Amino acid sequence: MMYRLAAAYAVRVSTLRERASSQLERIAQSDPEAGDALQTAIITAAFALIAIGVVTIIGNAVIAKAHSISLDTPNLNNNP
Repeated sequence: MMYRLAAAYAVRVSTLRERASSQLERIAQSDPEAGDALQTAIITAAFALIAIGVVTIIGNAVIAKAHSISLDTPNLNNNP
């Protein structure tokens, strides 16, 4: 009984795989630029990650510089 279920499942998976493959081939033949949207999304996400990294580095440098500024004012009433 278990072997029949496994065999039926294997046939079902291979059928679904063949259907998906034929569907992708049909889409690729009808529109050769169909994969460009995914490629554009991946490249945009990569550039966004790089931009966030650069902004984080610059922001940390600016904050460190701001924290290093002394807020103590010199005493200007020391004229003899």
